[in-house]
Amino acid sequence: MRRLTVMLIAGCAACAPIREMDQIAQPLGRVLQSGIGDTILTINSSMNLPNAFGKADVFGRTTPTGLITIQYLGRNGSVAHFLRKGLVINTGATTLNSTPIIIPNTSTSYTSGTIGTVPVSGSTTTYGPPTVIPARPPEPQVLPQEVVAIDLDLAREDSFIISGKRIVVVNATMTSVTYRIEQP
Repeated sequence: MRRLTVMLIAGCAACAPIREMDQIAQPLGRVLQSGIGDTILTINSSMNLPNAFGKADVFGRTTPTGLITIQYLGRNGSVAHFLRKGLVINTGATTLNSTPIIIPNTSTSYTSGTIGTVPVSGSTTTYGPPTVIPARPPEPQVLPQEVVAIDLDLAREDSFIISGKRIVVVNATMTSVTYRIEQP
């Protein structure tokens, strides 16, 4: 029992810390073109599913934490107009409330007796499909962030940064934008 406790503590200490990750829907570094009203950048944020010790899930499971989108609204004079929308998501999910419980259905029967004067015994095990109790994570809370208008004066600058990504405007007209997304 002591050995199991030491192995469990050592295993939990080896778990990685929880990390936040961003996944971008559009490719980095390529020149892209979008029309008025189109989404030019989508960032999905997530984090490692926390375990009972506050560390990252050993199976690599994640839970969503947010969403950011940037839309192109057109150009007026030298100013290109964009709109930033965002959501913060709190799922409350952990490895404890996101893992189903699996109950094996096996039974073993034992019998013993004598045949004449000879003692005999035997056993048989019956296996059935397991019972699965599904996970019941809490209802996620989805909180919208304030919508932010971004006015980029192309006479003075050609880029802006959102959530650690630089959007470089190559060309903007009243109805379309040519741009690329970079890692600053």
